[in-house]
Amino acid sequence: EADKGRTAFIESFYKVRWNDATAFDLVINTGKGAPELAVNWVVQAVQALRERGADEEPTCATIEVDPILAKAVNNALDCQVTHS
Repeated sequence: EADKGRTAFIESFYKVRWNDATAFDLVINTGKGAPELAVNWVVQAVQALRERGADEEPTCATIEVDPILAKAVNNALDCQVTHS
């Protein structure tokens, strides 16, 4: 039942299939490896982002607004701004 609920949430709110790894920036199946390994991968990913060249740094033009988070913030602030 819990898996069905998670699947329904992801597919309903994010409009992607729950098992579509391309919809996520980083996917780690902790059922296939030790949690310590997952931690190491996350740390390595963060370090790699920090080590990128200055010309590869993200800019405000590359920011993508998460629609679920934007809706939650708009609701909390009683604001109806459209973010792109």
